Amino acid sequence: MVLLLPGLSLEEEACRRSAVINAIIAYCNIKKGGTLWVQRARGSTVRDPPAVNPLYKALEAAKVSVYKEKRPTICFVCLGNKKLPITERTQPFYTSGDLSKHFKRKHLRRVK
Repeated sequence: MVLLLPGLSLEEEACRRSAVINAIIAYCNIKKGGTLWVQRARGSTVRDPPAVNPLYKALEAAKVSVYKEKRPTICFVCLGNKKLPITERTQPFYTSGDLSKHFKRKHLRRVK
């Protein structure tokens, strides 16, 4: 169950993930307990959680589009390259034909 392919939608993926977590908990027989209490220093303030960077939202949207679209316009090789900046990883092409040209020029030129 842990090694299943991801779901086709976010809802399916959330259900699959919950099922895997429940299976692991049942297998390990973990007892649920309370969280540990951590005292804060006087004068410390409670901070809001950090805002999600819009570039990371764009990255996640690009991953979903590559996975779902029949003819994607984002290069999956560039998307998976963590050395590139996010703006280059999520660069959309105008048509899927433009993506094919990019793929041949950039990724297949090294292949003999």
